[in-house]
Amino acid sequence: MIDKCLLEFWYNGSPRSVDPYTMMFTAGEWAVHGLERGTGLAKTFTVTRMQRISIGNPGSAVVPADPVRPSVDPLTWHQDVPIEAELVCPAEFAADVAAMLNAVAVPAAAAAAETAANERSDSYGQKRALQRAHPYLTGAFDVSGRFCEAGPPPAAAALDAMGGEEDVVAMRAVVTNRWLFLARLMELGERVRLVGPEALRSELRERLTAVAAPS
Repeated sequence: MIDKCLLEFWYNGSPRSVDPYTMMFTAGEWAVHGLERGTGLAKTFTVTRMQRISIGNPGSAVVPADPVRPSVDPLTWHQDVPIEAELVCPAEFAADVAAMLNAVAVPAAAAAAETAANERSDSYGQKRALQRAHPYLTGAFDVSGRFCEAGPPPAAAALDAMGGEEDVVAMRAVVTNRWLFLARLMELGERVRLVGPEALRSELRERLTAVAAPS
């Protein structure tokens, strides 16, 4: 850090070139915070996850005189391209989800708009009741009354699994550290459900499959 050397290494399967600003010890691990060349984003990288590390010559890094230090919470570190996670949880666990995942409740206006969309079809409620009464219907009726073979919308399915819309909170979180976000999501267990986007759900399935696989 003192010699302002450019760092080059592989991280999450991709090569990185970073102008290091600071090094810190947090959450039980050493991490480097700096500007990633190519993306122009200030990110934090855990040292134990770096591979093929190469240190440049003294003075090869561009470091500001007073760099901004990152948050002490590694979940906020910009290690990945930001993606918005959609979550639902029982109201009694909303505080836990907010604290562990930096999630916020979806504004009431947005929830009201979704309800209004569902009510555009007068028979929407009847058709949803029909689907619940006949589990062999693997699809779902959309807000216009059409039957969708792909299955119910993720949020609707999650709400149903939790017992309906009463006392259930829809939440969102901006994810910039996928590895830690998914780890905390798994720690929360049945207190929360990830309903979107599909790319993040796919990663979660892969993590759960790896954990469940026999060693």
